[in-house]
Amino acid sequence: MITESFLGLRKKGNKIEIIPCIPKEWASYTIHYRYKSSMYHIQVTQILHGEPMLKVDGVRQEGRKITLADDEREHQVQIVIVSS
Repeated sequence: MITESFLGLRKKGNKIEIIPCIPKEWASYTIHYRYKSSMYHIQVTQILHGEPMLKVDGVRQEGRKITLADDEREHQVQIVIVSS
């Protein structure tokens, strides 16, 4: 499945992890992901230098996993990855 191998989205239970395998030429991409009654707008940005980062609704998160909530809301997810 392209969402798993290329875009790197892997779901397990109520968590998703995003570990993309995209070309260096791609600066960013967006995934709109529905989890039950909630929508997650996931923006992945690829940079050449710097620190990786994950934010959910503006709050910085540790690690690479996003805990999904069935709360009838829309959530904004920002992910910064460093090109290898």
